Amino acid sequence: KNQIEAVVNAVPTTMEYINFGKCDNIEVVVSNNTAAPIGGGFSQTVYNNATLFLPNGGEESYKSDDYWKHFSHIENAPFIATESLIFEDDEIMRGINENKTLMPIINPEDASIKTFKWSSSAPSIIAVSEDGSISSNTREGDAIITASTCDGTGISASVKVVVQKGAGV
Repeated sequence: KNQIEAVVNAVPTTMEYINFGKCDNIEVVVSNNTAAPIGGGFSQTVYNNATLFLPNGGEESYKSDDYWKHFSHIENAPFIATESLIFEDDEIMRGINENKTLMPIINPEDASIKTFKWSSSAPSIIAVSEDGSISSNTREGDAIITASTCDGTGISASVKVVVQKGAGV
């Protein structure tokens, strides 16, 4: 059958290619083959959003294959996973109606994917955008802002943001 060895959430497993077409949440695909494997069938969302890493080369083979050529992002390089993620401070004070861009510290510095998914525990107090920009609103309070890696490692870091009237003055 059309089986492939894969690592899913850090657990080695064997599955059929067809299973990949049912998952839109794949962020990283690493192929150690220099020639494109037979088959594929990822969803269009994966082809558009995931990065295909080719640590042993073979980019031309993948770009000319009927399945693999659909990846928008192909890197002829090894995949370097994030090992840790931290914020410089545990807590940040902001005034009402203030903005600031947060940037967590990623280790190793040469990690392959340095983008994050952002969330706020209280968006009505502190909103966070896709690029890590936080905006305090007109209310005092606090929120936990979390940055999660987009490289499939599942690593995240959080920082508490406290909004107080006059804190930014």
